[in-house]
Amino acid sequence: LLPPVLTAGLALAVARGAPTAAAGLGFIAAALQLHYAFAALGRCLGALAPSDSVANAAASLVLLFNLLLCGFFADPDDLPAAWRRVARALPAASGYEALVVHEFSGIPELYLTSKVGAQKYRSAPLAGDAVLRCFGFDPAAAPAAHLRLFLFAVAYECLTCFVFFWFGFESR
Repeated sequence: LLPPVLTAGLALAVARGAPTAAAGLGFIAAALQLHYAFAALGRCLGALAPSDSVANAAASLVLLFNLLLCGFFADPDDLPAAWRRVARALPAASGYEALVVHEFSGIPELYLTSKVGAQKYRSAPLAGDAVLRCFGFDPAAAPAAHLRLFLFAVAYECLTCFVFFWFGFESR
């Protein structure tokens, strides 16, 4: 549990984006849930794979799809319908949504600063909720994203237990 807690704490300290203590705790909770969901997914892939090398390759491929489709690089609403379904079936989309909502929701003023030549230009103030809506996130969506992360982790753990119970054979 220490690595995701440190990561979440450092991210909040650097970004200084959490407007309230509850938002900061929600951010840390989302980071912990995402970490656990990925750990459960890794155990599930390890249980399903016939060898360690296949498990590593499958985990790399699944993590690649998680990163590409979570919403960080492209808005999932801009993807074709089939890819949107794939994106929603992966835990990173829910984790990213929860992290972003906790980071920006409730912030009264955000400023964008651009440097052109030697001068800096600052935008008019933007509300955090407006930024969320601009990028397709609903400020009230964090509880649903947390629930989806929890359900992903439970499903992966149940599938792992099922595979070990029915197909796990000890060999010596």
